Amino acid sequence: MSIRDGFNQVLDKYLIAKNNPQDRTTRNAVYNDLQTLVSRFQQLSSVTNYHNLMVKCTRGIGSMANVPWIAFLDPRITDTTQRGVYVVYLIKANMEGIYLTYNQGIGVTGSAKPTSADLARVEANAKRLRKDVPWLTNHGFLLDDKISLEDMGSTGKGYERSTIAYKYYARSTIPPDNELNQDLEFILQAYKQYADSQTSPLTSPSAPSATSATQQSSSEQSLIDIIIQYIRAQGFTFTDNLIKNFYISMKTKPFILLVGISGIGKTALTQLFAEAISARYQRIAVRADWSDDSDLIGYYNPLLQTYHQTPFLKFLLEARNESDKIHIVCLDEMNLARVEYYFAGFLSAMETKNRVLNLHEESQLTIPKEITIPENLFFIGTVNMDETTYAFSPKVLDRANTIEITDIEITNISNPQAGASVYNLSMKELNNYRKTALQLSQLPNNGKSFLEALKEIFNKIKCKNLRFGYRVRNEILRYLINSLEIFDTNPDINLRIAFDIQIKQKILPKLSGSGDELRDSLQTLKEYFEKEQLE
Repeated sequence: MSIRDGFNQVLDKYLIAKNNPQDRTTRNAVYNDLQTLVSRFQQLSSVTNYHNLMVKCTRGIGSMANVPWIAFLDPRITDTTQRGVYVVYLIKANMEGIYLTYNQGIGVTGSAKPTSADLARVEANAKRLRKDVPWLTNHGFLLDDKISLEDMGSTGKGYERSTIAYKYYARSTIPPDNELNQDLEFILQAYKQYADSQTSPLTSPSAPSATSATQQSSSEQSLIDIIIQYIRAQGFTFTDNLIKNFYISMKTKPFILLVGISGIGKTALTQLFAEAISARYQRIAVRADWSDDSDLIGYYNPLLQTYHQTPFLKFLLEARNESDKIHIVCLDEMNLARVEYYFAGFLSAMETKNRVLNLHEESQLTIPKEITIPENLFFIGTVNMDETTYAFSPKVLDRANTIEITDIEITNISNPQAGASVYNLSMKELNNYRKTALQLSQLPNNGKSFLEALKEIFNKIKCKNLRFGYRVRNEILRYLINSLEIFDTNPDINLRIAFDIQIKQKILPKLSGSGDELRDSLQTLKEYFEKEQLE
């Protein structure tokens, strides 16, 4: 999706979502589009050439903003649109156009309204800063505060009064991406000129400035710390080990199931994790009537002689074309339909050497006949277990890490905090951290103690016709190798935690049967785990 198309999608959907607060589907789609735009901008040369520039957008927390925005922030100056100087796209409240502006924060937070003194201060500062960038007029920018955001509230008026320079794109005349990139490059040049001239960042005692960690982390542990801090800053209280487990599971295999009661934050975790590592993100709402893979990847229509594309297929093709960019697709409420029906092709292709998925047999289409599932595409399924959903077959459970979210801190209410750092994790860097081969030499005594433990567990449950195969064994060992030094710096403690998690995620979900049979199996395992001091 181009930046222009992304803007148009937001303009088309935003007011629908804002005027219908119960329509969570459209609202989520809007914020997905905004986050996709952030990711697109992060790839532009005008942004990548500006060291450590942060890109942020309107967040989907609380009521929707009258004037949505995408901002570019130099951490030497500010980490929030509430203070300091920055560059920002401001979308008109009536969705009829977009302003690219060189702007500044007024210095008020939350629902507080700017005073006349606040407005006078930013107007004076804008006049002073315009004197430094007269050359912007040569590139179509206007140096005044005559923008009109069509918002009668204090926020919109504040943006208008604090504008230093701007260029306007009407809804019907948004230029192609190369022109958008060129305009952005000009205004970022003005911004960098200002930032370089400042000897210290603008700070506020009540809201200390955070340092962007994008591209600065030199170790995997630093990367994980940034992910944890970012998710926590958004107001969520997932435990550190849950987030570490999610990360290791993703490293080990590109298919994860998140299980938990409705409203516990499964979908939010997938999106926040993607944001924290600057990954592309696509949420697909699974429908109960899905019966084969055409609902997911589309189909050839012989009457029209065209291929019906789905959002999922477009995202898949995009991942193939951007091989170094991590793409995360969330199959929301994955088991509303039978996964073995609509996801069978992917389950099989992921286990083959060439990972090829067949699409059609026609020769005249632009859509390829087959596609290799790229290694930079990760599948996360969110799962509710109730009377409206289907249980997973062993074929699905064998191929996924099943993470159950159970911890709920009812009394812990955290408010979102602005300015949290993100990390631009490339697929190349992830592969540097990733161990795909079974390098047992990295485990103590070549993993012998863990193999013996797995053998003991296998023998205890096989008499009940509850078994696991080589795939489960190999993926448990691979998880252990990929977990090294993440849970704990002490190797023994780290591996005990990791092995405990893998028993829960790879073996226990496969246990099923009648009440007595299942109870006997669980009791046998319970006694063994207590003996071995596993949880």
